[in-house]
Amino acid sequence: QRFTLLDAFGVQQVVMDPPTTIINEDAIVSASDYYYPIVRAACEVLRPAYIYERLCLGNHVAARLSRELQIPYIVEYNGSEISMQRSFGGTALFYADVYLKAEEVAFRQATMISVISEPVKRDLVSRGIDARKIVVNPNGADLDSYAPAPTEEKRRIRSSLGFTVDVLTAAIPRICEADGNIRFLIIGDGVRKPELDAEVKRQRLDDRVRRVGRVPQDEGARLLKACDMYVSPHNTHMVDSKFFGSPTKIFEYMAMGGGIVASDLEQIGEVLSPALRAGDLVRSDVAVTNQRAVLCTPGQVDEFVDGVVGLARRPDVSSALGHNARQAIADHYSWRRHVERLWAFASELPQDSDAREVDTGDAYKDQVQDQWNNNPVGSETARGAQPHTLEWFLEVERYRYGLYAPWMPKVMEFARHAGEQVLDVGGGMGTDLAQFAQHGALVTDVDLSDGHLRIAQENFRLRGLTGRFVHHDAESLPFDDGSFDLVYSNGVLHHTPNTARAVAEMFRMLKPGGRAIVMVYAENSLQYWRNLVWHYGLKNGDLSRVSMGEIMSRSVERTGNDARPLVKVYTKARLRALFSRFTDIRIVQRQISPELVPRRLRWLLPVIERTAGWNLIIKASRPKGLHYDRRSADL
Repeated sequence: QRFTLLDAFGVQQVVMDPPTTIINEDAIVSASDYYYPIVRAACEVLRPAYIYERLCLGNHVAARLSRELQIPYIVEYNGSEISMQRSFGGTALFYADVYLKAEEVAFRQATMISVISEPVKRDLVSRGIDARKIVVNPNGADLDSYAPAPTEEKRRIRSSLGFTVDVLTAAIPRICEADGNIRFLIIGDGVRKPELDAEVKRQRLDDRVRRVGRVPQDEGARLLKACDMYVSPHNTHMVDSKFFGSPTKIFEYMAMGGGIVASDLEQIGEVLSPALRAGDLVRSDVAVTNQRAVLCTPGQVDEFVDGVVGLARRPDVSSALGHNARQAIADHYSWRRHVERLWAFASELPQDSDAREVDTGDAYKDQVQDQWNNNPVGSETARGAQPHTLEWFLEVERYRYGLYAPWMPKVMEFARHAGEQVLDVGGGMGTDLAQFAQHGALVTDVDLSDGHLRIAQENFRLRGLTGRFVHHDAESLPFDDGSFDLVYSNGVLHHTPNTARAVAEMFRMLKPGGRAIVMVYAENSLQYWRNLVWHYGLKNGDLSRVSMGEIMSRSVERTGNDARPLVKVYTKARLRALFSRFTDIRIVQRQISPELVPRRLRWLLPVIERTAGWNLIIKASRPKGLHYDRRSADL
């Protein structure tokens, strides 16, 4: 579709051919694959300073290119089209789940998100999107195109004419009956317009209610000049949410400088406030100071009728309200002000707000970031809940401690550190850290994966928990010496290249007498020898081509992309050597999948787990009074 307004501004447009001549939901979900190579080629040549996208159903091309080409990505989001379809189309979209996932990809990749109203922002925050990158930027109006008309121009437009909708349909006959001088001009179309047309015909009001249907925007602006007053009646809310719109027509009415009668519904009421109420118009002494309109209770036809008739009979009040409304557009809601707010917000974003990776200069660590930015650990265990909801996180939690590792809450001491400063190195989705927090610990999460960190923050927000979340490398932690009572790490240190350096940093972080609880993979385990060495290495023949390190990198961590994170295994002796500067060392072994054990021996699982489990858990303390020397940090 070509936009004539962009042509008027001299902006170059490239209108791509559609992927198909058939317009349906199948075309929507397939469009991204069609457009991706075309738009990528353009971005690689032009290297745009940013990508600006008004988000539409199912599209994830811009988000993907932003991530791949590291281009800042600005998303304009005007609310859920899925909700709009349910409320005004009367049906649900077939691929609604796909569209929601595409939205999530865009929101999480976005450098900043411009939304039209506070309800839209609240919806995004409830879905786990960082509120710091969301700016509420209502729609606006062009003060030049939408302006009061001189008397003669208004007369000519009215002469050429020959003279949402459920509330309006009921109100129009009563307004016309109450005041014979009132005429209506209905511009536009919609699913409820046939009801209006039928009621106008039934009441024989065609000579007083002129309906011009859908017209070009410039013609709509011209026709509005024929009017003295403007009305915007609404019912209450959407079928599945609060009203989240920012109707452009409200801002255009304000720019026209005439009196407005509208429903006091979310942003409509906000931008038209301060305001009079319909009941104020019956008073002879009513005075307009800074009010902008007359507001009515949504869905209340009687009140709306009183407001329209009352304002029509008080042209002085209508004119004063219109003057204030137009001034509000000039001061706050012109398109110039809209753009100024957008760029002011962008300029104030934190410098690292669009950072996706820590620059470590290490290929292994880059693979780790690639893996867990795109494959949140444990997320595959939630099968029934909608992603990024509280139930989704709780489903992950139930699987983790109910089926996968019932031993974990006790062994990892979640309930034993109330009031203590706890650092989780590589907190993943925040599942374990949430257990510490729920039991009263003061928690900090440091993670090399930005994707993990954002999800952990989302997890805490939905649970009503508080914590610190820091994007950093475990081998060079950004905290002062002796900052924590407990340093915890579950399944992380075997992925970092210099594990000894990471352990030294843990030592530095601990207060004298503080403790570390760390899990790494066990070499002397059924998982290693049966699954990895025997099955992949020998039976499949992989060892004749690649090393065990490569086999583990390919096989141990679930991945939906081509990431190959480093994976290492440890014996108890090697693990103890890593923690040689600690005291009170204890190592336990846990975690075994029943399918690794023959059926006839599964009654021995508790014993086998303690000798051949996949997880080695070391608990150790920093000696009291021992000075930390940074020169020995590499052990």
